[in-house]
Formats: sequence, structure tokens, C-alpha cells
Amino acid sequence: MVGSSPVMGYSLLLQGKDKGGNPKLSYVTIDKFYINLQEDKLSAVCRMNMNGFHTYLIFDYVVDLSNNDNRQIVLKPAHIYLGEINAPKELYTVFFEILHNAFNEIEGASFDKDTGDITIAF
Repeated sequence: MVGSSPVMGYSLLLQGKDKGGNPKLSYVTIDKFYINLQEDKLSAVCRMNMNGFHTYLIFDYVVDLSNNDNRQIVLKPAHIYLGEINAPKELYTVFFEILHNAFNEIEGASFDKDTGDITIAF
């Protein structure tokens, strides 16, 4: 459901400087988004194209066992990776906003942009 939302194709430009101090622009586009379900976790995988090179932003989620409402499942982020390293908070908070906007179009599910929690209502 999220993969068919506006998260696919989302692009942004990053401004910076090269080693010589010259201005440089890089683009980042989300070109794939999918979910892997495993016995003990859900992994939301966002493939990003950065100037023609691919990297992955992976959100590992676990069920919030403190949720007592039988009408919903709450998933909490357990780990967030950029490739194989822990993703910097500055990066995933930007993606929390993107995912929040994508979930606005999904009936019966929501995404908390402050905590990264996913709630699926039945």
C-alpha cells in the first residue's frame, strides 16, 4: 500500500561542496519501497537512488506488546539502518515526514512522524 503511494518517486536535492570547496548538487530519489515480514519483525525497505548509486534505508519494526487495544496493531521502530550502519537521526526524521504523508492516503493505517510508530486498525 505504501509502495503505491506518493513515497515512490519522491526526490530531493542535497547541496554541498566537493573536496575542493566547489558547490555540488546531489539528487536522492526513492525508487523502490517494500516490506519484508519475518516471524519477529517487519522491515520496511526504502531503496534510494543517490546520483545513480543505490543504497537502502531499512526500518525494522516490532509489535508494541504494551498495546491493549484488540482493534489495532501498533508497530514500533526497533532499528533504523542506512545500508549496514545505524542511520543518523537527521536522515530518518526526514523520512518519517515523507512516510507520514504517504500514510495519509492509506485507510485504516497511520504513521506517527514524531515516533515512527505505525498503527494498523481493524
